[in-house]
Amino acid sequence: MARAEPKRTERRYGTHRGVGTRQYQPPLTTGAAPSGAAPLDPARGRQVFDDLFTGLVSGLVAGLVIALLTIYTDDRRSRREIKEAARLAVLQTISSGQNLDEIQLVGLDLRLTSLHNKSLRNANLNGADLTNVGMSGADLTAASLADAVLNGAGLSRATLVNASFFEAQLRSAALDRVHAEGVQLTGADLTNANLTGADLRGADLRRATLTGASFTAADLRGANLEAAQWGPRPPGLLQVCYDGKTRWPTGMDFSLVAKRCREADR
Repeated sequence: MARAEPKRTERRYGTHRGVGTRQYQPPLTTGAAPSGAAPLDPARGRQVFDDLFTGLVSGLVAGLVIALLTIYTDDRRSRREIKEAARLAVLQTISSGQNLDEIQLVGLDLRLTSLHNKSLRNANLNGADLTNVGMSGADLTAASLADAVLNGAGLSRATLVNASFFEAQLRSAALDRVHAEGVQLTGADLTNANLTGADLRGADLRRATLTGASFTAADLRGANLEAAQWGPRPPGLLQVCYDGKTRWPTGMDFSLVAKRCREADR
């Protein structure tokens, strides 16, 4: 006689009408997501963290850049205001006729000034803008004008003894009949400048640009013109006075020099 299988009973719950049967669910394993939720992706979590960190750093950098730009702008505005105040003070000083010896005019814009016959001995005009400024007859003995801009400036008959125009811009400047013994014009740009009759004894013109400049009747005794640049148009060297101490650029074509003066001629 076959053994009868025991009946499986189901535990019911609910109302009197009976609604459903409790089903067996295995326990959640460690780290598993609850039923119905997407499992946590560690890579995604790192990406979210990286994005938040990058955004934070970008915001801090942007804030720092803005702060630095503000400081820089304020600093530039302050410097401009200081320079303008200094320029106005100089204009007032010049107009009052006061002595300008040893005055400090570094980097100032002096384009609207007039320095005719002014005394600027030992003055410091490094980097100053003197474009088209009239300075005829001025006394610039031992003055410093390194990197100054004097394009078109009028310096006729000025005294430039031992003055420094190191790498200054003197394009088309009027330097005729200047007394410039020992003047330093190293690296200066004298393109189309007029140095007719200039006293340049012992002048330092090394590496100067002399394209189209006129040295007619200039005194170049003892002057140093080594490595000077002639450019496409050689300077005018008619009746130039020079001696054995005058140092010319390598390969100098002396057919350009119309006359070598004698000591008795001076």
